[in-house]
This record gives sequence, C-alpha cells and structure tokens, in this order.
Amino acid sequence: MADFEQSIDSPTLAEGVVQVAEGVYRVTTPVPFRALRTVNCYLLRGPDGWDVVDTGLKTPEALAVWNAAFDQLGIAPGDIHQIILTHHHPDHLGLAGHFQQLAQEAGRRVVPVRISPREFEIIGIIWGSDRKTRNQLMEAFFARCGLPDPAGTNFSPREIEGMRRMMLPTPAITGDLRPGETAQIGARWFEMIHTPGHSDGHLIFYDPTDGLLLAGDHVLPHITPNISFWPGVEPDPLGRYLNSLGGLKTLDANQALPGHGGVITEWTPRLGVLETHHDERLDVMQHAVGRGATVFDVSQNVFSHRRLDRHQIRMAVTETLAHLDHLTGRGRLRRHDDDAWWYEQVG
Repeated sequence: MADFEQSIDSPTLAEGVVQVAEGVYRVTTPVPFRALRTVNCYLLRGPDGWDVVDTGLKTPEALAVWNAAFDQLGIAPGDIHQIILTHHHPDHLGLAGHFQQLAQEAGRRVVPVRISPREFEIIGIIWGSDRKTRNQLMEAFFARCGLPDPAGTNFSPREIEGMRRMMLPTPAITGDLRPGETAQIGARWFEMIHTPGHSDGHLIFYDPTDGLLLAGDHVLPHITPNISFWPGVEPDPLGRYLNSLGGLKTLDANQALPGHGGVITEWTPRLGVLETHHDERLDVMQHAVGRGATVFDVSQNVFSHRRLDRHQIRMAVTETLAHLDHLTGRGRLRRHDDDAWWYEQVG
C-alpha cells in the first residue's frame, strides 16, 4: 500500500488535512479539552459526493480547519452525501447538525447523519432529560461511588450549556448502522463491527479489500481509550471491551485510522498492548482496594486527583468503577451495597 502519510507536507493540502489512503483524507480538528487536544475526522470521496466520518466540535478553530479542507479539496456544502458517526460522544457528533444545515441551505436534500441503534438510543437518554433530572441522577451515582461532595462533581449549567453550543444545530439522526451489515462509505464497502467498551454501541468499519479500518475511539495508537461505567451503561463495559479486542485480532488490518493520534500500522501488536495495559491496571486496582475501599478511595489511590479538574475526576472515578466492576464479576473482589459501594478483596 502506498505511504499516503507522506502527503502531510504537501503544499496542496491545508494544515490539518492528510491523505491517508486512496480517496480518504484525515481532517484533524482542535477540541477544547485538557486531556485531548484534537480529534480525527475523515473525508471519503465517493460516486455521489463526499462522506464525512465523525465531525469534531463546533468551535471557530475547528470550523477554520474544515473550511480550509473543503476549499483545498474543492468540496461545496451540497457535495456532502452522508455523515457517519462511530459513536455519540460530542467530539465526534458536534458538527453533524452544522454540516446538515449547510447542505440544506445549498439546496440538497437532508443529508443523513447515521449511527448505530444503541448510540441513537443513548443520545436520546443523555440529551432528552432536563438538566435538573440529569444532575440528580449523577449526584446519586457519585454518592454511591463514595465521593465526599458528589454535587461538587456534577455537570455545571455552564458546562452543559457550553457543550450544547458546540453541538448546535441539533442534527436529524437515524440509528440505522447495524453491526454485521455492510455500508458504502465513499467508494468503499465497509463491514460494520460492534466494538463496545468506550461506548455501548461503538462501531468500527473494516474494508477487507486493502485492510483499511476506521477505528473511532476503540483502538488508539498512543493512549488507552477511556472505559468507564456510567449510569445506564450496559453491564461490565471493560469485560465487553476486552472481549471485542480478542475478536478483532482476526482482522487483516494494514491501516487503522483512529479518532485520535496517527495511523496504526501494527494492528495486532497494538491490541496486545491494550490487553496487557488493562491486565496490569486490574492488578493495580485490586491492590488499591487494600482491606476495603470505596470507588472514590481507589480512584484517589490510582489517580492523582489534585492534578485533575472536575471533568477529569469524573472520568477517573467512572474508569475506576469499570475496573472494580470487572474484578467483581471475575470473583476477585466482593461488593457491598451500602450507602456507598464498598469493595473488599476475596480470599
């Protein structure tokens, strides 16, 4: 396969735009998060126009990158054929409604924004409830995790409103991307593979003709995807994530295009690294339980909360819970359902 990454220095492409495969361009857009600075989106040229895979957030900086990409590649708003989402997280969904609106204003029919059925359901759960109900649910959840001030870790009105602004206008979405079926994206036909863990209905897309993968956030090249347990998440997200890694080893993947970071060319070895990481992290979590601990206790032992903001503390606690839940299911820990969940080692 040609080394399309070499085009990163090509004067014909805007900064942040890289041709990564035949007919496939990566558009790297900034996101306003401390832990992650950018998100990878993809443009695929097809017979009916251009398909977008994941979109980034609606910020002036991200729009500048997209506008430059469209100018350089000669893409008009009406050329957008469909928008494919690997999962529902805002940094992947945020600009979908904006692109949909641009295409309509250009006189095109409503551009479909497509996602898996489970992710479609989650979008309704998250954004369909009012802020008061959502915060009450989260406060009760973090209290069960043992946080001394669960309300202090809630999503603030300012956070919610800020995130909503980066996702407007709200797109019309269809949940018709079904695992096990195939979908044409650009000029390629992809197998849709259910890869739960980072999100319940997360999909990756595999083109077996040349071993190209659109990996979303399921497999990343330099960091491990966040696997968290939130209210409403299906049981044992970490166990389902690890099971999915095992199944992906059978794919003959030459290039995996992730949601963050560079192209993954050593697919199977990277899966092994992720498995080893979680094996080691499970041992660390079990050891941190000591003679008994809450989720918050373990999280403080494993992560340095003093260096984290509110968002990062939420992620640390829910990631800890996912590991403790998995250890409980494997019989290595026992959970007591008191006012706060209390874990102890078995044996």
